[in-house]
Order: sequence, then C-alpha cells, then structure tokens
Amino acid sequence: MKKFKSIIVYFSPAGTTRRIADLIAKTLNKSSHEIEILDMGDPCSDTDFHTLKNRLKEGDCLWIGSPIYTGHAVPPVEKFISKLPESKGVFAVPFVTYGAVTSGVGLYEMGMQLARRGFLILGAAKILAIHSMLWFSKNPPGNGHPGQDDEKQVKSLIKSVVKKIIDPDAGNSIDPKILNYQPIKVKERAKTWNITLLRQKMPPMKLDKKKCTKCSICAERCPVQNISLNPWPKIGDNCLLCFNCIRYCEPKALTNENLGGMEDIIQTRMLECGEPAETKIFI
Repeated sequence: MKKFKSIIVYFSPAGTTRRIADLIAKTLNKSSHEIEILDMGDPCSDTDFHTLKNRLKEGDCLWIGSPIYTGHAVPPVEKFISKLPESKGVFAVPFVTYGAVTSGVGLYEMGMQLARRGFLILGAAKILAIHSMLWFSKNPPGNGHPGQDDEKQVKSLIKSVVKKIIDPDAGNSIDPKILNYQPIKVKERAKTWNITLLRQKMPPMKLDKKKCTKCSICAERCPVQNISLNPWPKIGDNCLLCFNCIRYCEPKALTNENLGGMEDIIQTRMLECGEPAETKIFI
C-alpha cells in the first residue's frame, strides 16, 4: 500500500474542531500513515508555514480545520493559508465546524485559497457542532453534535481521501467552487461582516477587581494569547470573541453585557440564514 504523510492543522477555542482533528488522526493512524497533528492555538506547535514546505512533499496531504466565526474561518487560519508556500502535487482537505446557525463562506474561502496556492483539494466537510457561545444555555443550537452520525460522515470523507491518494484510478480532486453552496443573502452578508466589525460593535469585557484572584486562567485559556496580567487581566486588540476568558473564569470576575441576550440574537440569526443544521461532506 502506498504510504503518505498527513499534517493536520487546526484551531479550536471551544474544542470541537480539535475533536474532529483527533478523529482524523486516529482514523488515519489505523492505516499506519505518518501523521503530524498541530494545534494553532498552542504556541509550542510548529505551525510555521515556512517549515511545512519542507515537511510536505508531492503525494502528501494537508488537513486544515477551523471553526466558523461571523461566517468565515477564524483569522489565524485565514492568515496561515494565505502564507502557505506554493505547492505542487500536495493534497489538501479543509474542514469547518459551525454552531448550527450558518457555516458561512469559510469552507469555500479556505478551498479557494488552498487551490490558488497549488494544492489539490481531495475533499472537504462542514461539521455540525454545539454553539460555543451558548455554553450556559440548557438547549443550545447544535446540542449533542458532533455525534456518532457526524463522525461517521467524517470517516467516510477520510476513507474517500485515502483511496484517492493511494489509487490514482479512485477519483480526482474536487473543484473548490462546489463549496460555494450558500444562498446570495448569506454570501452578501459575509462580504460586510467579520470578527473586526463584531469586535467594534460588541461591548468591552468588564472586570470586577473585587472578584478577580489574578489566577491567570483567562490568559491560559485565550487561544490567541491576547490576555496579559499587569497585574489585572488586560485584553489586547486581537480578541476573537470566543469568550473562553468568561467561560472559564471561576470567580466570575469577567463579564460581557451582551451575553444575556445572546441566545435570542443567535436564534433570530438561525431563522434568517435558513441553513439546514447538518454535517455535509464533499468528495
């Protein structure tokens, strides 16, 4: 059997995209293929795009995953792909997780960026997940996902990709344009909506110094190392609005006034988008 190397790169503030990345690694490992799995939120992971050029050769595969925020892949993933070196004969599989509202245009944008850099797209996936911003809700959108059925589809994607790599007659790369599945209203909104604009509209985080213990958990949980303690927590300019700092603050010293009405906002957005809450693979 032909052997190839897979490098799985992902960004996962809430842990769902990590779960899918781990599933990919575990499934590939059963075939004894060489695997590297890299967490972009871990400063110790060697996700430098310069070194990847030397670690991926013709016939190898780059798997790259991101959650969907404001209809797009998160900025660290977008930046990573934009700086990848030109590749020839290297395969790629983009995948996204989304919290039932909309998968946006992130998967399409990732696929097109990878194709422009010379990668051959062998497959892709949008994976339904619990909405990460509603951890406090009794019944958040996407509750219970990804589950067994979602994972079964991901495994089908992996099986198809592996078959295409090891057997030239098994199938071809896909045209990333098939990932352009959103209706016009969603695509138009994506043109004018992103993390930067949301950050401008969102009220700033509030810190109750009487409750804060300076434990540094908020800084440790920040996936972009955007929080410093001087000596109180200070949030920098690169916040992704994942709200990990609030979610994991044990003394509840950090808050945001918008969280109280977030559930209604998200339910309204779901109705506006009208996207079926489902996992779907493209092979």
